[in-house]
Amino acid sequence: FIELTNEDVAKKVVDNWKTYYFTDGDKGPKEGTVCKLLSSVQNSVIVKEVPTDLAEQFIEKSIDEIYPGARVKRFVKAGNVKLRTVKIDFNVPGQSDDMIKNGLLLNNQLFRAEKYIPRQRVIQCYHCYKFGHVAKFCHQKKP
Repeated sequence: FIELTNEDVAKKVVDNWKTYYFTDGDKGPKEGTVCKLLSSVQNSVIVKEVPTDLAEQFIEKSIDEIYPGARVKRFVKAGNVKLRTVKIDFNVPGQSDDMIKNGLLLNNQLFRAEKYIPRQRVIQCYHCYKFGHVAKFCHQKKP
């Protein structure tokens, strides 16, 4: 799984896709290894300091009139502990920019919205230097 947020870079990666880099020993290419642009990332925001007692469904209903079809996802940490940060995905281009400009109004409180930028990470084995797994799970023979 590779996250790419730039369409030009994604096209170059897809055009030069080498399944060899994603193999595991002599077993051939790993099933399900794909490279694609996560276009929804470009139309998402995060909102911080949202009280944990506000449910995702409540937030969706609150913004549905202005941003129909927007989806809300609250970040959680280990143990399913709710965090005060929510991610909002919009299905109409430009809505994320609008929320960044105007903020999010919930229960008469205005929250600042920021552009959502996912962590960029690529998993690579330091034993065989192939992608898609780590050394702990590497099936290459040890030297």
